[in-house]
Amino acid sequence: MIQSNAYCGLITDPSGPFQNCHAVVDPRSYFEDCQYDLCELHLNNAALCESLQAYADVCQTAGVQLAPWRNATFCPLACAANSHYEPCAAACPATCVDPTAPYNCSLPCVEGCVCDSGYLLYNDRCVPSQQCGCWHNGQHYPVGSEFWTDNTCSSKCTCPSRGSKVQCFNASCPAGQYCGVQNGKPVCLEHSYGICHVHGDPHYQTFDKVTHNFMGNCTYTLAKVCSNTTSLPYFNVEAKNEHRGSTQVSYVREVVVEVYGQRIVIVKQQMSHVLVRSGTLPVSAAGGAITVSRSGRYIVLETDFSLRVSYDADHSVEVKVPTTYFNLTCGMCGNFNNRRDDEYMMPNGQQAADSNALGESWQVPDSDPSCGVPVPSPPCSDEDEKLYGSDQFCGILTSRPSPFESCHGVINPQDYFDTCLYDLCALNGGQEFLCAALEAYADACQAAGVTLLPWRNATFCRELETACIVS
Repeated sequence: MIQSNAYCGLITDPSGPFQNCHAVVDPRSYFEDCQYDLCELHLNNAALCESLQAYADVCQTAGVQLAPWRNATFCPLACAANSHYEPCAAACPATCVDPTAPYNCSLPCVEGCVCDSGYLLYNDRCVPSQQCGCWHNGQHYPVGSEFWTDNTCSSKCTCPSRGSKVQCFNASCPAGQYCGVQNGKPVCLEHSYGICHVHGDPHYQTFDKVTHNFMGNCTYTLAKVCSNTTSLPYFNVEAKNEHRGSTQVSYVREVVVEVYGQRIVIVKQQMSHVLVRSGTLPVSAAGGAITVSRSGRYIVLETDFSLRVSYDADHSVEVKVPTTYFNLTCGMCGNFNNRRDDEYMMPNGQQAADSNALGESWQVPDSDPSCGVPVPSPPCSDEDEKLYGSDQFCGILTSRPSPFESCHGVINPQDYFDTCLYDLCALNGGQEFLCAALEAYADACQAAGVTLLPWRNATFCRELETACIVS
């Protein structure tokens, strides 16, 4: 039996630190629980301390003042910086908000950590009392703190000294940052982006990384501003699809961007150069707020608020939207809200049953009446699926080693492998469809800053350039 006063016997010791409590709270059940725990846990010191603390807590709750039972080597209670342990501390600690709280506290004392002399509790830390600062609109702010007064980050205040009034002044976020909200408070955040990628025949990878396979050949809304309350510039991005050789699939034929009252159309052309009605690239519109230029094989439209729409004039479209538009968009590219469970949202606010229903709901009303959604292709045979999944086809995306291996840790290739397999099964394994799938993953990797090994050559996936800009 574990009865030594070095163990559970401390609880019942008539001359021990808990003696004043024996007449108020019977120690026997706590002693027995302590013995049981130590036997089961093989004299675990932490279990002993927890048993002693349980009896100490119930005694202090009953109003009994105990003698110290902890010390530096026996059940020490670790305290944070600028604080110390007291066996009978005020249950209402002195804080920056209420330094006199212990003197007006009606609760019995508790053991715990107490701020050292000259320090007060603020946000679970003991700070020098002179750092306890100012009140503003019912909130307390420590000395030297700064805070925004509204969700537009247009006014900032500071607390200069203890007990003083806050000092406020006009301000704004630094260049390259925007005003956002974190934990319910306005803060300046670094700009980041949501990226929607449309590629192949076609596949839509939304801002929130859900992939839709939708083969409709009408005109569809990719992304637009759907909030009526935002003061941010409005934009609308649409894509018109077309059949190429097979009515089972479709590809992007043109991209339309509406912004700042301008309507700019980038159209696929069967020629090896770019035609621009208003002049050679780069061109600008809306007083320079819109620019259209070439970047590699892409035609890129950019605005002064960091919207970026890229089209390779073949099959691949990327819509890049700054985080200021978080949760403000709708369309095939989704809501841009970091949620994957609402990526089938139709214009009426309901969730579509599948990707086909979603795509049809975002068809632009003035689309060609003869367009539509083709009948789904028959499933791939097991033999073909194995072939197209091999390293000679789509498997090159996921295999190691491969030209794409350096990107695996940045962008998971599985979605691109799946869409590649989907395309080759639907289109009987044509090399141009394989190249389009590999190209889509390569573009995503390079956009993420990954340098890939060469994967094209003179006979495999040779690059072509075809586009026309109409502004």
